[in-house]
Amino acid sequence: MTTLSHSAETTPCADEVFLGDSPAVQRLRLQVARIAPHFRIALLTGEPGVGKHAVARRMHSLSPATRRPFTVTPCAEFVQQTHFPADGATLYLPGLESLRPASQGHLLRALKFLHRDTRIIVASQSEIKGMVSTGKLRPDLYQAVGNLEIRIAPLRERLDDLELISIAMLRRHHCAATFDEDALLRLRACTWPGNLKELGAFCEKLHKSGVITAQDLPLLGPPAPPAPMHRLEEVMHRHVLEVLQSCSGNKLRAAELLGISRSTLYRMLDSQTTTSV
Repeated sequence: MTTLSHSAETTPCADEVFLGDSPAVQRLRLQVARIAPHFRIALLTGEPGVGKHAVARRMHSLSPATRRPFTVTPCAEFVQQTHFPADGATLYLPGLESLRPASQGHLLRALKFLHRDTRIIVASQSEIKGMVSTGKLRPDLYQAVGNLEIRIAPLRERLDDLELISIAMLRRHHCAATFDEDALLRLRACTWPGNLKELGAFCEKLHKSGVITAQDLPLLGPPAPPAPMHRLEEVMHRHVLEVLQSCSGNKLRAAELLGISRSTLYRMLDSQTTTSV
């Protein structure tokens, strides 16, 4: 069990998880602001590395218990405990997805013994309703912890925030560099399966001042999976327009970045114009 005071916050991605203006992060900020002052039990869901711990810390800091202890105990350890945190604390229990059905029963009973002034934040890396439907999570436990659920979006759903987040992470490591458009395109093309945690580790290794170009970046893992066929043309056209915009309308430069001839680029643009008409 780990207990942290409000002044000892060392959570990875503590600020970056709330940066940006994408719909996903705007929704996250709004949910946290609404729930934090009033919750007794809340559920955080999201893939590994999205910043669930950081969101839990923010909820604690915005609650009436902000001056009380913030205690971190994985679910698997919590069900084995014989003593519980002090009244009025905030208890963060990650790892719900790893509990077996028998241990889930222990967790459900333990939650009933906690003082009403204790705030509980349970976290899961798996989609919670899917766990219930497949029998991996007891419905009664879901009813106990899932009334107030906050889903934290993966990084691939908030690519509009990627530049701001990346620069903030560089600054955290005392790096004053920025990214040019080609470098940002390469960053956005990565799926980032480790989300903010992976991006933070990547930025920590960038030791460069000035402007970071695509040539400065190592290979960034597999590209994003292909779009469904019925959306492929739309996705291709949107990507072409984004590249063209990043080149300030310079079609020759855009064609070079896209790896196609200028005549092919003209045909693609003319085709979309004809379709729209």
